[in-house]
Amino acid sequence: MSSHRERCAAIVADVMEVDASEINDESSPDTIDQWDSLSHVQLVLQLEKAFGIKISPEEGIEHFTDFKSVVDYIDQKAA
Repeated sequence: MSSHRERCAAIVADVMEVDASEINDESSPDTIDQWDSLSHVQLVLQLEKAFGIKISPEEGIEHFTDFKSVVDYIDQKAA
């Protein structure tokens, strides 16, 4: 299991205003109504702050298609 999974779930849940228990690998803009373009930007900003990394707009848009892709990206970028 990813060392960042729980932390990412808490951030996604907070930004999307859903319970963390609702977050799973398939969670995405298709399954979470609140996951729109504005909340997507907020998610990127919160991940940058929480993990001390910089995420380019292209990376955030292209790579963050669902929760699993968020965790995979953070696992790669945040050592």
